[in-house]
Amino acid sequence: MSWIKTETGKNISVLVFSALISLLFLELFLRFYNPFGFRIKGDKILLYPHKKYVIENSSLKGTDKKIIHSKNSLGLRGEEPPKDFSSRLSVIAVGGSTTEGFYLSDGKTWPEILQNKLKKDFPNIWINNAGIDGQSSYGHIIFTREYLSKLKPKIAIFYCGLNDIGLSAMNSYDSFSKESKIKKAAKFLSKNIEIVSCAFNLYLYFSYKKTGITHGNIDFANIEKIKVSDQEKKEILNSEKQNAKNYSLRLKELIRETRKNGIEPVFIAQTSLCKKAFDLNTKINLGEIAVKNKFLNCEIFGEILNIYNREMEKTAKEEKVFFIDADKIMPSNSSYYYDLFHFNNSGAEVFADKIKTPFIKFLKNKYNN
Repeated sequence: MSWIKTETGKNISVLVFSALISLLFLELFLRFYNPFGFRIKGDKILLYPHKKYVIENSSLKGTDKKIIHSKNSLGLRGEEPPKDFSSRLSVIAVGGSTTEGFYLSDGKTWPEILQNKLKKDFPNIWINNAGIDGQSSYGHIIFTREYLSKLKPKIAIFYCGLNDIGLSAMNSYDSFSKESKIKKAAKFLSKNIEIVSCAFNLYLYFSYKKTGITHGNIDFANIEKIKVSDQEKKEILNSEKQNAKNYSLRLKELIRETRKNGIEPVFIAQTSLCKKAFDLNTKINLGEIAVKNKFLNCEIFGEILNIYNREMEKTAKEEKVFFIDADKIMPSNSSYYYDLFHFNNSGAEVFADKIKTPFIKFLKNKYNN
């Protein structure tokens, strides 16, 4: 029997040794070439200068069949920073996936379209798109400290709110929270070990996917509907009110961080198809559509988003920040979206056109142009 134990021990040792060697080779491989392009590592936000994505698309309605998504030398979307940057009317649009427009080709995201629409009135304007998929206002604060404070554009547009819903702390797309020893250890491992970093990013991707606020085509011919009782609705809305107040505190922090670096913030309230309305395209009652992991409907989700939008409006008024309520000026039309939240090519064009007029008034008033 002793020889069996000896052989078993040897086999286990060989297995463990082989696993360690495999992990070592995987770690080395990921350090030299990481095919995933994740943008969170430890407590840092990563940008990828000159990164180019080519996506063959057959499902997202209203977008290109072949999507070309490029980053410039800053790791942002849009034109290269001009040599006379300090004399330009420079603008950075900050937000999540609804700003980045990951599945929209170059030149077709709303910040890039907005730049083209403004050039007639402001020939020296330069706008770049700094949207990062999944990022909330927590991440925007980190991004402002790490990147905007060095670049120092004249204006930073913050189009946010959607990714802040339900947050009392950072979400995983922002950075690790620094509250507990476990999270500090996780942050350290993620920052220094590529395998851990990749595993964490894959985990947060699938976790975030469960919320229902991810990319995907919506089939209005086969939508799932859900009804929520008045009592459930009341409880859900009440639970979000404190989170929305915390959101206001983060917006004030964004204002402080931008203004101390000579950057003027502009707030744009989030819009979506989630509201109590009939779709102008299909005539479907949008409010009944199931969303957020199928335990809410669009009517309630829209009311939650409105709570956050009103906090943004209130904060903007208190801090004298220019505010655009995109949810009030953007039509409820599914032909402008490929899902409930993300614009397609037409939607980005319409959105840029809708915010152009109030933004021009702000620019002329601010810069006497």
